[in-house]
Amino acid sequence: MGIENIINTLGLKTTNYWVSLLKTLPPHEIGVIKVSARLCYSSPLLHSFVEEIRYLVQEAGIILPIVVETRKDSLSFYQDKLSHALTKEHIPFVSCSPELVHLQPSLKKNQWEVDTIFTAPIIESILEGKIPLLIGAGISPEGTITTIPGLLLARELVYILHAKKLILVGHTPIRTRHGRFVTEILSQQDWQKKILSKEITPAMAKRVTTAFDLLSRLGPGHSVQITRPQHQKDGISTGLLEELLGNGSGTYLALPPQITAYPLSAIDETWLFEAIADAFAPLKKTLKQNYFESIRHYHPLVYLDSLRKGGAIVYLLDQTPYMCKLFTRQDYEGIGIGSTVIHTIYKHFGGLCWRTSRTNERADAFYQRIIEEYRGSFLRTKDFTLYFIGHAKDKKASLSTLLDNLPSSFEE
Repeated sequence: MGIENIINTLGLKTTNYWVSLLKTLPPHEIGVIKVSARLCYSSPLLHSFVEEIRYLVQEAGIILPIVVETRKDSLSFYQDKLSHALTKEHIPFVSCSPELVHLQPSLKKNQWEVDTIFTAPIIESILEGKIPLLIGAGISPEGTITTIPGLLLARELVYILHAKKLILVGHTPIRTRHGRFVTEILSQQDWQKKILSKEITPAMAKRVTTAFDLLSRLGPGHSVQITRPQHQKDGISTGLLEELLGNGSGTYLALPPQITAYPLSAIDETWLFEAIADAFAPLKKTLKQNYFESIRHYHPLVYLDSLRKGGAIVYLLDQTPYMCKLFTRQDYEGIGIGSTVIHTIYKHFGGLCWRTSRTNERADAFYQRIIEEYRGSFLRTKDFTLYFIGHAKDKKASLSTLLDNLPSSFEE
């Protein structure tokens, strides 16, 4: 069936970035699933999970390694339960030996850490269309099989396979002390504030800290996602498909893109022109050929993420930063480049203004969220919506006239 048909058939909310990656990544670099012990005890959730795995395997050819916990009285208890369920649905899999995972003593007393994982059999299994099924255990330097937390193994497997996602299925999404679900965490600093304010419990804080430990090793463009079961008219969903194809309905954790500010003179203008053209192609807008010449006297700055997949062009109008262009390559939309660029500019200058066409409803919906987050304001004119955050709000009256009368940078 393919990815696009799955999206259209199920009507899933997706992001361009993750969908594009699924189409181009080597099969073993997509992601790793960590299944909780709780899911294995819940017949409806386990059945739903296996159905979703079957759907991914048969309809999209997506094979993801699965890591399960061990039990004190039986190393393979949860592996056996999941194996039985997979066999019942005729889903091919391989039960991987704990001896693939080599352990070494941790600096923490009576704990272990993963030294290395022999990944060749795991990758071979994926290429053959069989799900690698691993348990939270490995072999010690003395040659004994030793249990470790399943999350530790899943985390290291993501790192060693260079996978983009760690999806936690059957775990509880992050919630505040008052029970409100936290759907997105894109800044470790903001999360530290929640910990200090005691907005969340120590157990939740530990889980997020573990996630960011992994993300700090992987860098931007990766995610840890905790599924949230969804009750639907035809049963219950674990949320796996939503998390795989987008940011999901549980908790999405990712590092913000790293943003650098450059003078325009430091950037290849031909490349920059094409990057902006790609971002605005869906709107059928073409940048004027003399665009850079028309703004050069303002001494503009160019903000770019570390992968150079998106950014902004900013210059001063009436001593106030004006964001003339905000752009993200189509296949990198949905990972926070735009919002992080705006946040960076705001931190540098303490304020920002910009505009968008009244016909660009999608951009306006995004900007309204920015306005709410920064307690800004906006004004609708005949042709544009004007936005103001920080100290730009104090000059809203004078800036509105300037913004509304700026010539268009696109071909008519």
